[in-house]
Amino acid sequence: MKINQLILKNYRGAIDLPLEFTDRVNVFFGINGAGKSTVIDALAIALSWVVGRIQYAKASGRPISENDITNGKLFASIEFACTDDEQKFEWKLLKTRKGVRLP
Repeated sequence: MKINQLILKNYRGAIDLPLEFTDRVNVFFGINGAGKSTVIDALAIALSWVVGRIQYAKASGRPISENDITNGKLFASIEFACTDDEQKFEWKLLKTRKGVRLP
């Protein structure tokens, strides 16, 4: 499986962060607080759903917590795309603040 894309919206400090991954090695670097761990944690959440669904069709993965929603925002989302033998898989995880209903 190859990870192609990750899009974070209102997830921790990432207001709108689209990432495209290459076929080769992808490296994250930056100063403390730049968001490296945010990207890795978002990937871990997304991949936990893949592993869960492989093990059991109705299984779930690690959810986005309300604390992961950017301050002042109503929701956070993680969009994820990958390919396996040229078949593309995409999914999106969304968490809203308690009491918020999105249209």
